[in-house]
Amino acid sequence: MVPKLEKLKKGAGTNDWQNADGVDLSEFYVASESDSAATINQKLSDGLHLILQPGQYKLEDSINVSNADTIVFGMGMATLIPQTGKPAITVANVDNVRVSGLILQAGPVNSPTLLKWGEKGYQGSNEKPGFIQDVFARVGGPDHLSVNVQADIMIQVNSGNTIIDDVWLWRADHSIDGLVKDSQNPVQTGLQVNGDNVKGYGLACEHTLGNMLEWNGNMGETYFYQSEFPYDVTQENYGDKEYAAYVVGEYVVYHYATGVGAYTYFRDNTVTVKNAIKAPIRPDTVHIYNPLGVFLSGNGGIENILNGDGNSVNSGTDQARYHCNLAEESEDKFMQD
Repeated sequence: MVPKLEKLKKGAGTNDWQNADGVDLSEFYVASESDSAATINQKLSDGLHLILQPGQYKLEDSINVSNADTIVFGMGMATLIPQTGKPAITVANVDNVRVSGLILQAGPVNSPTLLKWGEKGYQGSNEKPGFIQDVFARVGGPDHLSVNVQADIMIQVNSGNTIIDDVWLWRADHSIDGLVKDSQNPVQTGLQVNGDNVKGYGLACEHTLGNMLEWNGNMGETYFYQSEFPYDVTQENYGDKEYAAYVVGEYVVYHYATGVGAYTYFRDNTVTVKNAIKAPIRPDTVHIYNPLGVFLSGNGGIENILNGDGNSVNSGTDQARYHCNLAEESEDKFMQD
């Protein structure tokens, strides 16, 4: 059952399964972890949808989604682990692709990204957007620390008109060997959005070694974002570089975000970040509502919530909110589409 696209709705929905399209299982290839990427890609190329059964898929090549209207559905949190430095999944410049129910796990060779959605400049379709739903990523965790698993970015969204619904992107702070220290399991960014008209619902990025989220596309919207700074960095390799939890690109003209939270637990060293959130100062078109900073434990904290403003967050002030004085009519005007 594939829920139909809905627009201009607010508040909790109803479980109306009539507002969905049924897709017969005969239209799917049901893969197992013994399948190669080549086998899976051939089935996708033939026009089938894809179900990934539970398992550890150690991929020598990317799973490539090249047809519009394709469904990729993971059962039991199927885990995709690239082995050769390629993304686990790539999506071509095609519309109405849905990828859901997966764990993307970094492998022993650095991947530029674990999920690459389209190419920069592709506008996508407002009527047939792509969907990333319930997709989680981890760099480290189940791996031994002697295996330096790594990636640059966990999810990179280049296509416009993509909807991201529930992602948790985690650089491991502990593994089966114990605590992760000294910037092991390197990954710079959890989510990077380069496409225009991308919406994110329920986003979470934790512990990356650079900006945790980078939003470079115009007309982006975020509804709830949770983040936690890395535990094991230093002032020199993190705080002094002015990394932040949520960064809107300097050339972005329109952006809307509400419920943006940044949490600190600098466990191993005293680190103070200058800002939790950085965004261009365009009061009429760049809106950050209800940003929040929280000191959980450890050392250091956050100097400012947003763009050098807002209270600090540290052991003496364990929580700070920054109230933006923006007109509600501006919000309504921005959100009417």
